[in-house]
Amino acid sequence: MNMGKNLFDNVNITVINNGKSDYSFVDDENSNNNANIADKPGEYKNFTGVIKWKGTNGNVENATFKLNESEPIVVWQNGIWKGGTWKFGIWENGTWINGTWINGTWKHGLWKNGWWKNGDWEHGIWINGTWENGDWRNGDWRNGVWINGWWENGWWEDGIWLNGTWKNGTWEEGVWLNGTWKEGVWKGGTWKFGVWENGYDKNYHIHKESNSPDKW
Repeated sequence: MNMGKNLFDNVNITVINNGKSDYSFVDDENSNNNANIADKPGEYKNFTGVIKWKGTNGNVENATFKLNESEPIVVWQNGIWKGGTWKFGIWENGTWINGTWINGTWKHGLWKNGWWKNGDWEHGIWINGTWENGDWRNGDWRNGVWINGWWENGWWEDGIWLNGTWKNGTWEEGVWLNGTWKEGVWKGGTWKFGVWENGYDKNYHIHKESNSPDKW
């Protein structure tokens, strides 16, 4: 490290939810391994540090992944994503603590919080956060805000649904503000507006053609 530089030029400060700050020192003059920066193509195993690659910038822990020159630019196999911006790639498994997901394919894993802007969700557990757009194929949604997108299947426990299309799955509780319900099981919650095409109540009685839960 060049000690002639201001010490704080080499400090990354991440403010987390409880107001505390997490400090990490980065030496830009050393290699990516010595400085804990993944900024070159190749495979990384059990890596803890910072990813800086083609628009993806994140703090990670015990992560195994591959950085590519072409798409998918990041292939994440496992580990902990602590925060930052995911631009594009394939997520195979692991834990997402916080950050912004711009686009890509999520195959499996645990999402704790953050902002999902677009992409394909194949399976996994969603604890909390904001879903802006994209395709949800299967998995468990515990809580959060759904702004728009396509829901194919899975289990919705609670949260706020603003708009989008629900094709199948089980709705346990929460607030539905608008959108299209094509089919599935509605067990409870609040229905405000929207288009109801076909579905079942908690006793598996069928309701068709605009007979939405607010009319039961």
